[in-house]
Amino acid sequence: MRWNSVPPVPSTSEREFKWRTTAPGVRERYLTDLLHFALPALLKRLDLESDAASVDIGFSYPLAFDDDKRREFKSTLDAVRSVVANETGLQIGIYCLNESLASLKAHGAFEAGEVFLIADLGGRTLDVALINHRPSKLEQSKDKYLYQIGSIDFGGEAFLQALAKRKAGVSSPDAGEEEYWRLREVITSGIRDKVVDSELAETLERFHPLALEFLRTMIQSYHRSNANVLETDDGANFDIGREDQRITILLVGNGWRLQDAAASGLSTRKHFDEYFKARLAEFEATVTLGESAVEDVTFSKHWVAIGALKNTFHGKARELDDNPYPSRLPLGRTLKQGGIVRANWWELAGAEGRLFDGIDIRNSGLSIDRDEPEMSWRWARVLDNAIPQSERFPSAASLNEQLANCIEGDRLFKGPLQLIIENTWKRKL
Repeated sequence: MRWNSVPPVPSTSEREFKWRTTAPGVRERYLTDLLHFALPALLKRLDLESDAASVDIGFSYPLAFDDDKRREFKSTLDAVRSVVANETGLQIGIYCLNESLASLKAHGAFEAGEVFLIADLGGRTLDVALINHRPSKLEQSKDKYLYQIGSIDFGGEAFLQALAKRKAGVSSPDAGEEEYWRLREVITSGIRDKVVDSELAETLERFHPLALEFLRTMIQSYHRSNANVLETDDGANFDIGREDQRITILLVGNGWRLQDAAASGLSTRKHFDEYFKARLAEFEATVTLGESAVEDVTFSKHWVAIGALKNTFHGKARELDDNPYPSRLPLGRTLKQGGIVRANWWELAGAEGRLFDGIDIRNSGLSIDRDEPEMSWRWARVLDNAIPQSERFPSAASLNEQLANCIEGDRLFKGPLQLIIENTWKRKL
């Protein structure tokens, strides 16, 4: 969605369109009009008569959508299907799956048992899923194949806001708004030579390593907590959690593509591959950057569309009819109570995460261990350049307050590292 010479006010930005319901019916009208434009051309190209045609349409939705947003999205799609069917006579089939699985499906066929970390860095969130690839939707949805999954409030908008403040030379939350919209238009238009400067380079060197540090922690947690044998539904065994087991990382979303702005004479694709392969090598873990057989796809969000299309032909998933995947992400920092370890950094928080039996988390005086998961000296150097170690932790009082707001019963829904990224690190960009 684009605008002309005047930037949109906050209540009408594309974030409102995607996440809010401030303008009832606007999504239905948008999708209905889009199909009115697209379907005649499709029918003509396929030489089909509309009153006899059956069309399957693939949609995807953010992994970060909770149950309420999924129900709302499903209601939107049902309304659009009804309107288009009544007005055109077409038989409309709608299939949908989340963007993380759509990205994986787009990259081709894989062997059962391969492990993938799908990281979708969008405008608002970093949606992550660490999964054991299974050939069927039924198997793929089972907990034992979904090791970690969730959303972190850290995305491209945070980068743009930080860059705008740097360029405007201000620090107040409301200042630099004009610069923010100018940069947003420049970057999304791909006009790199208008923004490449020291402020952009500095902000990029902070932004992407902070997102990658969460991925590194996920990988470390996976190896530490899953060092056993997984018996699959078909009776096959896979050793999981071994540090020599390869994990393929798929970087999806325009947040990662912000690195294109620093291409400096290289093709954006070459720069992107070189930069992120170098950063992943510094993890010193057995990981590889996922590549696809479809060479002419430029933008990573196109993978989502390709995966949604493939789903209409092969998987035919209707994920919106199912329950959302429960969040479970690494704590990232060890939790202690009176000097006694209550939860290790590699254990999981979330709806299906660590159960704190018999501990009143809110009033127990939990503290975090400031030791970080072991990292190579090369990665430590990258991370220190992004944010010095002395600035990587909030005050104990601040973090305890944040933890207290993430408690329901005896479960902690967000771990310390997620809270640190969403608050401390994002603010220091």
